[in-house]
Amino acid sequence: MRLHRDRVRLWRDAVCVADHPRAPDGAGRRVVDPAHFAPLFPRKPRAQAMLYREVLLGLGGRAPAFLAALSRRQRARLREELLALHALHERHDADELPAAMALADDAGAYSADALALLLAAPRHATPPAPALLLPGVPPQSAVDRLLSAYEALVRVDIALPEVASWAPDLPPSSRRSNSPRRRRSSRRGSRVRPTRSWATPTSSRGCSRRN
Repeated sequence: MRLHRDRVRLWRDAVCVADHPRAPDGAGRRVVDPAHFAPLFPRKPRAQAMLYREVLLGLGGRAPAFLAALSRRQRARLREELLALHALHERHDADELPAAMALADDAGAYSADALALLLAAPRHATPPAPALLLPGVPPQSAVDRLLSAYEALVRVDIALPEVASWAPDLPPSSRRSNSPRRRRSSRRGSRVRPTRSWATPTSSRGCSRRN
């Protein structure tokens, strides 16, 4: 078995024996292909109708409500109605049948013949809305521009390499050191003697005046 993004394929001895589309809305959803059960339909006609009903319920939208009302009103000939609905499903796109079911549900017509008439009716294309023109405002076509129109205004700056704080090619003697230097005296061998200050006494008790 090989799992692809949108399909599941079963292989046996390099031969693909089954090819199924995967459910687009997450894992865990059951995908049924009625063609695999076709040999059993002559012996189990009711199972064929229930299998087709399960496929039609998977269309979503208004399909479950339409099928519920169809099962109540067409109970005597439900199998024939489900077979006809499945035939319409195979002939039309996946979004056409649910849209017809919604119209039939609004009209209260619950039968395969009503859906066939709705699907056979010509559909009128909705004309596009006219462009809104305001006085003093340019049209949208004049405002929209391609991105290539802005390429002429783009200026590319070349990043320069980072300059070091000091030139590495200079000799060590020419480099300045950031460490503080010790101040030297102007004369060699001279010593700086500390000066002693004599404080004037505030009182004459315990003090002797030096002559």
